[in-house]
Amino acid sequence: MASIPESLESSLPVPSVQELAIQRPDIVPLRYIRDDVDDITTVASDPNLRVPLIDVAKLVNTETQEKELQKLHLACKDWETLESYSEDMRELATSIVKFITMALGLESPQISESFQEGQYDIRMNCYPPCPEPEQFLKDDKWVFVEPIQGAIVTNIGQITEVISNGIYKAPVHRAVVNKWKERLSIVTFCYPSASIDIGPAQKLIGEGNPPVYSTLTHAEYFHRFFNRKLEESFIDSLKI
Repeated sequence: MASIPESLESSLPVPSVQELAIQRPDIVPLRYIRDDVDDITTVASDPNLRVPLIDVAKLVNTETQEKELQKLHLACKDWETLESYSEDMRELATSIVKFITMALGLESPQISESFQEGQYDIRMNCYPPCPEPEQFLKDDKWVFVEPIQGAIVTNIGQITEVISNGIYKAPVHRAVVNKWKERLSIVTFCYPSASIDIGPAQKLIGEGNPPVYSTLTHAEYFHRFFNRKLEESFIDSLKI
């Protein structure tokens, strides 16, 4: 019997959504159903649950930068997601990381510069019509991100959570689908340079602020990520 490799060091294999769309099943396959959350509340218009908008133009304007940095800081800390979107994507992502580190009070450009040199993956996703669209959940409530022309949805990833030593949280997110129409999206995954270790920034740890996460080499981090178990929290596995 042929041996099974430990890992392909890539995304976990799942059933093709295109094939599922052709088959038009009456129910959603169990692979795509979460039954660990009860009593789901759909929130569409509560002003306290609207995703914050960050104006990049205000970030680069010295007259408005301080106030917008505070909004960015609160968005990263409290909302776990940002609103704001190749080589142009690289420049934009590097700028966003630069302002995130500024909001954290980190003066060194090492982190943002590492994203200038890092790998970027672009993925095109097709979400077919879903017979049970209500199965896609975020915690115990839906928080809708309204499409805004000219804006980009930016998620704070787990690497940023580690670098911030848990001050900023990586979002648990699910794609929103439609019962009747397919949805297409283009996603860019941004990673720091392979030369940088992934761990809490030194300025954010010390007496009274112990490191929450382990420091790993770039290779160690991604080896653990691609060999993770789906039923376990990856970010929790990095905690000391």
